[in-house]
Amino acid sequence: MAVKKAGIYLRPVGRLVGGTGIDDGASDQLVLNGRAKIKFSGIELIERQGEWTGNRTFRMDEIFDGLVQSQISQNEAHAILHRVVGSRPDLAGLALDRTRIMGIVNATPDSFSDGGRFAGSEAAIEHALKLDEEGADILDIGGESTRPGATPVWEGEEADRIIPVIDAMADEGVALSVDTRNSFVMEKATKAGAHIINDVSALTHDPDSMEFAVSSGAPVILMHALGDPETMQDKPDYDHVLLDVYDY
Repeated sequence: MAVKKAGIYLRPVGRLVGGTGIDDGASDQLVLNGRAKIKFSGIELIERQGEWTGNRTFRMDEIFDGLVQSQISQNEAHAILHRVVGSRPDLAGLALDRTRIMGIVNATPDSFSDGGRFAGSEAAIEHALKLDEEGADILDIGGESTRPGATPVWEGEEADRIIPVIDAMADEGVALSVDTRNSFVMEKATKAGAHIINDVSALTHDPDSMEFAVSSGAPVILMHALGDPETMQDKPDYDHVLLDVYDY
């Protein structure tokens, strides 16, 4: 995996330990992503040069001076903070002004999270209806297990596992996400009524998935793993897992 070895990163933080004076009750707070109920009162600045990383934390009244000391101009600092506090667009019709709950529907016989309890269309549909009734905002429907050591599933079989579930839930008023690495399945699922593409390979497994995702206009969730399900546990080493995943 190619990652950047140098960079400056900013992370909003709330209550901090170590005598910084920053806490959730501070009067000088900013909202995160335009969400009034989620506020932060400081910024963690992470710097990376090769194998070295360092971090410092600033209160609101220290942020701009601290960033300028790290070779970030006042204009760049304002732009960065605007991206942090600015409202996000809706995701598949869902306003991101609060936490959204995704219910997982694994229509596979070898799921690592539910042990294959919902393999088969009838069981998967029943589970999806239950999750919807319990308040899930999004249902993530998958037909190929990506547990460590899992073997690939033929895309035709993968589609056969999930399309009946999507068909059954398409008119229930809940956002549907298709969990797949394959463009063939993405196309079948979005035509059946899926609103979101969720790819654990970040559109790298199938050479046609990027083109299809763009043409579909569907929101895309990019996931990260080292290697594929068959190999990702062989040697999952990172220099700095937070920054390596962010850079990827």
